[in-house]
Amino acid sequence: MASYDLSGIPISDRELMEINQRQVMQILEEIDRLKAIASDKSNPNSASASKRLTNATRALADVVSTPE
Repeated sequence: MASYDLSGIPISDRELMEINQRQVMQILEEIDRLKAIASDKSNPNSASASKRLTNATRALADVVSTPE
């Protein structure tokens, strides 16, 4: 966000944008972690990670598509 000129955006909206960006980054990190677990079929947690991966992907879609 620091690389964009946000001077024309009200502070409250900037704060919401930063919260949204943090949520997206956290979910992306979780998706990467779960992908690694789900792809390792020898891991007993693979099936559970696959289900949580689906949920994390849906959560990411919700955050990204949330109306402004």
